[in-house]
Amino acid sequence: MSNEKNIANSLATAIAAHCSEFEKSPEFADMVRKHVTSLYEEAIKDTFRWGEFPRAVKKALEEALPANISELVDLPRYNLLMAKELAATWEGNAVSDRLVTSMREHVLEFVKSHEVPQYIKASDLWAAFVKDHEEEAAQQGWEAPSVLMAYSDYGSFMVGLEKAPSSYSIRSRSKDHAFQFDNNLYFTKQTAYEERETVDVLHDGKPVWQLFSGALEGDALGKKVHQFRGDFERLVAALYYGDSLLVLDADDADEIGYPGVY
Repeated sequence: MSNEKNIANSLATAIAAHCSEFEKSPEFADMVRKHVTSLYEEAIKDTFRWGEFPRAVKKALEEALPANISELVDLPRYNLLMAKELAATWEGNAVSDRLVTSMREHVLEFVKSHEVPQYIKASDLWAAFVKDHEEEAAQQGWEAPSVLMAYSDYGSFMVGLEKAPSSYSIRSRSKDHAFQFDNNLYFTKQTAYEERETVDVLHDGKPVWQLFSGALEGDALGKKVHQFRGDFERLVAALYYGDSLLVLDADDADEIGYPGVY
């Protein structure tokens, strides 16, 4: 009996020694690291999957979602919504007041500078395109951008715009349709049914148009996230994503030119 007890004690001592050595090894450290990582991953997944936080975010999103899901791209309403959710989450997790305050200030500044107007004048849209490229035009000696404006017989028109004049390259000279331009916008006329007849919707006596489709710098609207950096692109964003309407007070986009040209 004593012999068996000695063997058991020796075995326990050997196992303890091996365990002690193993705990000092890189293999043990790696094992612990993997399990800790897994623990945090599961905890984070559960945070976003269960409880009050995901329900609150879902409810807020449902209340703020516009009719067209594509309107969520780069819109102040969406950015402000997410900012509020982040602020609430940060405050609840003891993130510094200075960081939360700074974030709020940046978002409010963004929202204020990106207010979506109900109507946008065509003259302002053409002028914005010129303004965004006038510095490069002066450096390159361009007199006017390349613009093609075409109307259809079905209450629509399309305009194609590129910053360089058509004479600048063979590629530009070969374009005879607006959709071939890097920037192209397709508008449909807005109408209303009054006293058993269809009439044009007017604003300040001018016809009103809705941006149906288009592209900026070769990328189709609604297909990818745009940054909308210049004034022209921001106006296009308001027309396409923000439901602004175009007032056609100037139908001579193909006659615009850069400053200093006589």
